[in-house]
Amino acid sequence: MNIRNSNAVLKAYDVLIAQPITANGLSPAERDAIIVSAIVDEHGETLVLSRLGDSQWDLRPFFDQANVAEYFKFINWDTSIPQALIDDSKAVTYAWFKRGMPRSKPPIARGITTLAVASVMPFLRWLKDLGIARFSDVRPIHISNYIHGGRKN
Repeated sequence: MNIRNSNAVLKAYDVLIAQPITANGLSPAERDAIIVSAIVDEHGETLVLSRLGDSQWDLRPFFDQANVAEYFKFINWDTSIPQALIDDSKAVTYAWFKRGMPRSKPPIARGITTLAVASVMPFLRWLKDLGIARFSDVRPIHISNYIHGGRKN
């Protein structure tokens, strides 16, 4: 990577670091406008690739590995799932990506895409199949049933 490209990455990072670390307390419009990924083009202009409210998050700028297939670098949020479930899941995923868990570093991009595709989306589809549209409607029995075999593979 040459110096120009290295500076461009740093400039994009500067835009991303200025974003809030959580969507908590923001209006829906403010939440949806949070920049998840951005790059700087050869002219020095910032190009936003993904915002929190987008149905697809493009995480390509966070992957340095050449051996990762392109489709692993995106999160496609299932628009058939109730919006409240998707909004809350995006907010939690984003917060984890920005700050990590207590006493641990934030995850790498592959961790985020794996979380969303392999864990979050199947659980949300399962909740949707039960007719649950909000996390406030989830009860301990739902979690227990999901963990002990009620989930679809």
